[in-house]
Amino acid sequence: MLVNLMPPAVDVGGIVLREPEIVVVPAEPARGFIVVHPRYRSWLAKCGIASAKDALDLPGEIVSGHPNRHVLQVRMKSGTGTRNLYLKREHAVGWRARIKNWLDGFGRVSRSEREAKVLEKLEAAGLPGPHWIAYGEDGDGRAFLFVDELTGSRELRTVLADTALSADDRATLATRLGESLADLHEAGFDTPDLAAKHVFVRPGSCSTTVLDWQSSKPGAMPDTVARLESLASLNASLVEWLATPRERLRVVKAYLDRIKHGKPEFAAFARMVLTLSRKRLKRSSIRVQRQPNANRHDQRLVWLAGESVCAIPEIAKFWPKPAIAEPYYLDPKAAVEDGERLGIRLADNRPATLIRFRTSDPLGRIWSEFRGKSWRSPASRLARVLFHLQNAGVDVPQLYAFGQRLEGAVAVDSFLVHGLPEGTPTFAAWLAKNETERELEKFGSILRAVHDAGCVLGASENSIRIIATRGKPRIVIDPTYDGQLLRDVSESRRIRDLIGILQSQPLSADDLLSVLDGYGNPRIAILVRKRVATA
Repeated sequence: MLVNLMPPAVDVGGIVLREPEIVVVPAEPARGFIVVHPRYRSWLAKCGIASAKDALDLPGEIVSGHPNRHVLQVRMKSGTGTRNLYLKREHAVGWRARIKNWLDGFGRVSRSEREAKVLEKLEAAGLPGPHWIAYGEDGDGRAFLFVDELTGSRELRTVLADTALSADDRATLATRLGESLADLHEAGFDTPDLAAKHVFVRPGSCSTTVLDWQSSKPGAMPDTVARLESLASLNASLVEWLATPRERLRVVKAYLDRIKHGKPEFAAFARMVLTLSRKRLKRSSIRVQRQPNANRHDQRLVWLAGESVCAIPEIAKFWPKPAIAEPYYLDPKAAVEDGERLGIRLADNRPATLIRFRTSDPLGRIWSEFRGKSWRSPASRLARVLFHLQNAGVDVPQLYAFGQRLEGAVAVDSFLVHGLPEGTPTFAAWLAKNETERELEKFGSILRAVHDAGCVLGASENSIRIIATRGKPRIVIDPTYDGQLLRDVSESRRIRDLIGILQSQPLSADDLLSVLDGYGNPRIAILVRKRVATA
């Protein structure tokens, strides 16, 4: 249980009280601010964090993110030792987010401040939640929220995947999870972002803590629909092999047993949870969490020069200093062909491919600003596609680094480096000399995985490469030519993409059948065969 600490009612070194339970340290008058939890006040000061800019500029590894924001793992050192924290950074606080938060009763604040205020309410109610340390804005459109790590806790999916977890412990965990969610809802806290990746479990006690409260609207007790939607989202985000039907029903039973007023009938409530769960499976956010590598945390990035250079930790160790350097960025006056590719060797002599862009998209940037979102360069979008497909279990080139920087009022330079060397044979070239039904069916299954992950590849034969390792061919998908992330690929879009891909390959009629057999959708296979035959 968390305990509120009351700070002394004094003004020390510019630190003044805004409310009895929080301390405000002005970063820049009328521009930025930082709000510090009293429990962490002296410790944060020893770490040298005195302004929002100090917090936002901290180095660390990005462990998850979205186009407008990400989560950074930070190791903080003070006189008493080292501590792991998580820093949520908003690159741009859009007007839409501020209006939404204002309409929900939080004021015209950032997502970071809204989440911190919800965490304050959880703490005041004695309910488990992440310990917030500080939040604020720098006055230049950026915001942040510091939260402490959940020491000793592990993500729910990781715990359930542990074969050492006994049947009794699994039953206890299911019961505790249902009770914990009921306690939150009964106390007036809704959980619109509830998902397996946001639930952490402390082994032994099986106590649970829910993360990610930026969309919660505490106050009135959630109605039955809100309760059903939360439980359905949690259920849908857990792949079938992680929990048995009996264990899932145990969560619902424990949840209902904890409810004091207006308790619905168990069988009807459980059926509704199952029905809504099936509908949730159509959501791209749920499908991503159910992908094979969704609970892995090896897709990390390090910002070496803000968004100008982002590299995976392995590459960041030997990146040039200063980070903005040739050949990744050229002089603004130098000629750069948009999308040009160069074979390079990194500092450790490993081969790689460098893709450079010089883009002018003023209307796109204005539109992004109007929508309250960050504009993404071509390199940044392709990096996102690579990460997304890798997370879906598709064999793609390893992303090494990418970046984007504004050059003047209009032009944007960006780059991407990946680990598939230039000159790697295309699948089409390999097929001309090696034709096996097994590889063609595997090719079809890979294309299905790409589409199921919400991506399309386009008609470039360069998007399909092959690497022979000890005589065994390995098909690699390179989406950096025409690849796009759509999140939800409709049947008609799948057909169009398949036709473009298959027509770029030297396939006979029998080859086409083998590929479509591997794709595993009879209806699409019939439609694609008709279109390819008449093309």
